[in-house]
Amino acid sequence: MKQKYSSLHILIIEDNSGDYLLFEEYLREEHKGIKLSRAVSLKQATKYLESNFYDAVMLDLSLPDSVDPYFLVKEIVKFSGKTPVIVLTGNSDKTFGVETLSLGISDYLFKDELNSIQLNKSLDYSIERKKIENQLIESEKKYKSLFDLSPLPMWV
Repeated sequence: MKQKYSSLHILIIEDNSGDYLLFEEYLREEHKGIKLSRAVSLKQATKYLESNFYDAVMLDLSLPDSVDPYFLVKEIVKFSGKTPVIVLTGNSDKTFGVETLSLGISDYLFKDELNSIQLNKSLDYSIERKKIENQLIESEKKYKSLFDLSPLPMWV
């Protein structure tokens, strides 16, 4: 796969050092100019997300300070704003995976099935999908304000 981005800044929220090193290796295979930040808890991740811009967030669902995966997903999606969030988990519950997509997750990947190509493809697609989604939201806001501020619809 050809490198699409000259530089990316990714936040990996992962408390397991072995998994983090594996993700780092996979990401560096395809993206040479990548900058990675690591958070090992929900508290640390929210601090990072409040003070930095990231192109994507990769989230492990088993963090030491969060026992409820639904709460964890909701908090990370809330703090990430317009940034895509990719869940990387050992939990093979497909029902939960589908539910997290409805909470705002861009992708849900199983650690056991993960490889370099799959991770980088998911990253690239998630970033592009989120850009298009954000453009659509902005366009919708513009046209809504155009309609709301126009005197003609008020008469109709």
